[in-house]
Amino acid sequence: MGYPISACVFIRNNSVGFCLFESMASWMPFVDEFIIMDLGSTDGTFEILKEIEESNSKVKVIQGSFYKQDAGIFADLANDLIAMCKNDTVLYYQADEIPHQNLLRLLDKKLQDGKKSLSFWRIQYRENFQKTKWLPHIVHRIEQKNKFHFVGDGMNTQEVFGVDVCSMYNAGWFSKWGEIHKEKGDIEINKYVDQMITDVSMVGAFRDNIPDRRTLHAPLWHENTDIEGVPIPQWIERELQNPNWIKTESPFNIPAILKYHIGKTRYVFRTELLDALKADETEDLIYG
Repeated sequence: MGYPISACVFIRNNSVGFCLFESMASWMPFVDEFIIMDLGSTDGTFEILKEIEESNSKVKVIQGSFYKQDAGIFADLANDLIAMCKNDTVLYYQADEIPHQNLLRLLDKKLQDGKKSLSFWRIQYRENFQKTKWLPHIVHRIEQKNKFHFVGDGMNTQEVFGVDVCSMYNAGWFSKWGEIHKEKGDIEINKYVDQMITDVSMVGAFRDNIPDRRTLHAPLWHENTDIEGVPIPQWIERELQNPNWIKTESPFNIPAILKYHIGKTRYVFRTELLDALKADETEDLIYG
């Protein structure tokens, strides 16, 4: 790392399958400050974060709230966190975004070269990392503090396409994903996922946590709790018959730190992950 970076993220109830601790472990070696805002967790997430904070001097845990009930709160919270960071360069990301280890190797080179503004390819899977949910898209995640301002639903800034993309494949690939998906589908996309962030989307993994995760988020979008248009009881009945959720291998080259979770229908927090975060020694888990 060529210069100091602050990371920041917010969370509520990691146990519904956000994989916050896997994402923290992945980004931790690249930052010297890591701010996590807990938004009223009731499942033990806050207590685990405080335990990490006590041992890892990089980590700062603060408490916040959803102070308004609409999707714009995500951008507001991102901007609130960025303003709290001590360093001029900030990594803001969403709790369920886990970078591939090959992407992290490339990121290290970019940082050594002095890059301070970076976007990344992001991919979403579904059904236990067995299928793509959506085509890869670009997200802005590293920027100078005074330029970093999120808008809309908090996914991106207005500068997302105006900064370097941390990939061997630049933003020009964006126009090609639809053609690839139509003609060759997931197999072709899989060639490039080792230079992407994996977003553990709502239906990406952890079948048995999904109803609670949907129930947690739906009010912020002023939506009912249907999952992709299906009422929760019917969705559960249907997905209990879907064999993808218990497959023990993914056809995709997902991040090494996520492979532990393939085939598990509930999120499991590992003691070894807690120990690594407390000691600020997460490289073995990242790089497998």
